[in-house]
Amino acid sequence: MKKLDFYTTHHQFYIVDEVHVSPDGHNFWNEEAFFERMPVSDGIIGISTASYGPIKGSFQIFNSTQALDDTSKFDHIVDGCLTISSGKIQILDCPDSDVIYEISADNGNYCVRLYSSNLNIQDEDEGGDFHRIEIWPTDNPFNRKVIKQFNPQR
Repeated sequence: MKKLDFYTTHHQFYIVDEVHVSPDGHNFWNEEAFFERMPVSDGIIGISTASYGPIKGSFQIFNSTQALDDTSKFDHIVDGCLTISSGKIQILDCPDSDVIYEISADNGNYCVRLYSSNLNIQDEDEGGDFHRIEIWPTDNPFNRKVIKQFNPQR
């Protein structure tokens, strides 16, 4: 497991195929994708964060499907599908698209599961939310599946 600890802005970061083409941001971050906290396009997945700055989390790639963890431990859980054609999966910050982490992967389709916790942070500039990312190969590509929807406390 790789620990993630980096800085990003605009409440987002990305998981991408190294040769992805950046999508039109307005269509990519549409209302549904924004609500479900994970826009998905060809070779790119966006991750919505509560923090506007410091991000903490973990990243792990597996060889097979992973069982769903106890949903009560998390605010939001969503799966997305990422197609890899370059042999590399990267995590990029926003807005500079600096490579935060890179790992080699066989070409093909991957399920990307995002577990997010502590999304009701008090100070978005200080951070505090946590994002656990699990990735494994899938033979059944799909767009996005919300397992547990976050509803902010107002």
